[in-house]
Amino acid sequence: MFADSVVAKKLDALEKEFGWRPAPHSIEEVDAWSKQLATAFEEDAKGNIYMKRKLTNTEQRFIDNERLMCSASCGYFLTRYYYIKAKSRIVRFTFRQGQWILWRMLQELDELGVSKMIQILKARQLGISTIAEGIMTWGALFIPGASSQIGSADGQKTQIMLGMMTLAIDQLPGWLPPTQTRSKTKSDRALLEFDRIGSLIMVQPGSMMGGMGQGATPTMVHLSEVSQFTNPVQQLDEGLFKTLHEGPELVVLLESTGDAGHRSAWWWKEQWITNRDNYWSGGADFLPVFLPWHTTPELYPGPWLKKHPVPEDFTPNEDTLAHVAKAEAYVHTTEMLRRVIGADWKMPIEQQWFWQFKHEDHKRRRVEKSWYRQMPCDDYEALMGERDKVYSQDAIDVVEKSVAKASVYMIAGDGIEEKREPKEGEIWYGDEAPPRQRFHWTTLKKEKMEWMLVPLAPVPDKTFDPLEKLLVWEEPREGFDYSVGDDTGTGVGGDRFILNVTRHGTNEFPDEQVAEFASDSIPTAEQYAWIAAVTAYYARYMKPGPKGHPKICPEMRRKFGDLPYHQTKLLGFRRWHEWGQGFDRKTFEEKVGKHGRIGWFTNEWSRPMLLSAFESAVENGWYVVRSKWLQDELKELEQKVMASGKTRVDHASGRHDDRVFAAAMAYWTMHQRDEMMARMKLRYEKPSEGGIVILRGPSVMTTEIPGGKFWEKR
Repeated sequence: MFADSVVAKKLDALEKEFGWRPAPHSIEEVDAWSKQLATAFEEDAKGNIYMKRKLTNTEQRFIDNERLMCSASCGYFLTRYYYIKAKSRIVRFTFRQGQWILWRMLQELDELGVSKMIQILKARQLGISTIAEGIMTWGALFIPGASSQIGSADGQKTQIMLGMMTLAIDQLPGWLPPTQTRSKTKSDRALLEFDRIGSLIMVQPGSMMGGMGQGATPTMVHLSEVSQFTNPVQQLDEGLFKTLHEGPELVVLLESTGDAGHRSAWWWKEQWITNRDNYWSGGADFLPVFLPWHTTPELYPGPWLKKHPVPEDFTPNEDTLAHVAKAEAYVHTTEMLRRVIGADWKMPIEQQWFWQFKHEDHKRRRVEKSWYRQMPCDDYEALMGERDKVYSQDAIDVVEKSVAKASVYMIAGDGIEEKREPKEGEIWYGDEAPPRQRFHWTTLKKEKMEWMLVPLAPVPDKTFDPLEKLLVWEEPREGFDYSVGDDTGTGVGGDRFILNVTRHGTNEFPDEQVAEFASDSIPTAEQYAWIAAVTAYYARYMKPGPKGHPKICPEMRRKFGDLPYHQTKLLGFRRWHEWGQGFDRKTFEEKVGKHGRIGWFTNEWSRPMLLSAFESAVENGWYVVRSKWLQDELKELEQKVMASGKTRVDHASGRHDDRVFAAAMAYWTMHQRDEMMARMKLRYEKPSEGGIVILRGPSVMTTEIPGGKFWEKR
């Protein structure tokens, strides 16, 4: 098919079957023979082909040879008989550099004897659709029983793809392809059939309703602009992917730019991240291939350079130098790019000039992010969103260093349904297993509620699922106060139930995340049991009284937080966040008691206040993040401009912000009245005579007591 070694084996099999070995002909020989054979055939007005004269034995042998060579080698067909439209002309296909990289990937998979399933993230106009349509056309014409399926984001783009195939078929000499028995090309669901060899070409756009590929078993698939599909979960995950059967004959090419602005772009991005992170360890089906813009110098800069030659005094600016450094680093660390482009590849000065010219133009028009997405040098730029990230990269870098590995438990005990308790195969047994931790809470009726933390057996990081588990970074400690941020949610799918436990920091010391629980399956009516258990666990060393347990801050949206709050209150938990009635006026005075409301209420003005306070805490080191999954949510928070012109902090498409809200509430409820200037003064002032010296960065603190002893490191 693609690899030379596989083609040689097919030719060996053909030689064994027919008694002679098909041989490749040069392009010049193919053209000469095609011209000679044109005198033997004619085509009528309906496209039917008739023989005008009898073929000689030599001519018949040439036709047989070419048909067998094309069936054995896709590359032979592409370079001899595949014609495309380019610059208002119809020309024979030749490989561009970017296309050649993809071809080499196909060859390597072919040599391994496995399916060729590839996700192609790319810059614009690299010609991937062109080579993909050539492969799909070849499969339908020369592989008996092949079912080729193509589609783009909408009907118009899909018709353009189909046009490439029909053009290629029309350009073939009449003696080469099988007879076309059906041609339905004007429909949204176009279909070409070649009944005599049992093959067909199906057309289904990404705007169709329902699953793709249903009612057939595609063996060759090319889908373009996948990031713009209407409903990729239904169309692909639930539709097309279920119809594919593994085998060396299966070819699936999914290609698209990042296009972060489309509402379905999250699916394409998540698919890429999953394949990139898991394919090489055997955890994903699709080989991730990223093709930077500079892999097609024939186009970038190409003829543009004639209009804008490189100035004699051209010197790359800082933006260009940074881009070039990233581009070269990506090539040098990517095996296939290194092989094709060269291990010592340096970006030519012509491409540097082209990139700088275009980048400066986009900057002047304030659309530089679009330029990065459409002409990326790495996958990060290709998937860059249109919106600004809320947290700076410096803050994210610091948070990444503070993220730690947690002890993993499931909770068993009163109020926890049996189906949600740990299963036998999940429990960690043996001498190395952490001890089971028992704790309790006494209700107002003097009833003893008991729970136990059951340690779970370690699993590899890549397969670890944090949902439905209590992650503990620090067990309860005597002398400390805690808060519990509770994003109640619905417990259904994307609206998650989150508990964040934070150790309270006073004066110059930061708050620190010590535990986290997340679930997308526990319904609202059952969530009180986890709130009670987690709060009771961190109340173990807290003295009875008004502050006898961590302060709980539930999000009280209608039909969400009311029921868990009511059930937890009945168990005797009395320390709750009280809503500040005056926060939406000119005063910050609260009305508590019978006039106050329990919990956090998210509205148009309270949402930015909460998230801004938490952002400041993270950015300036007043809150230490331990959860990798909280870190991921912080990274994906974006500032969106609404239709009204106002800005709103929200999660990226397909992402979550539930952990952020839970952490923000846990922080806010303990610090809403802090005098931050006084805390900062304590942090940075050095005592004049002895005492404790604090050397601290944004989230790393070393506290030293004179005499060489260390009190604590965080």
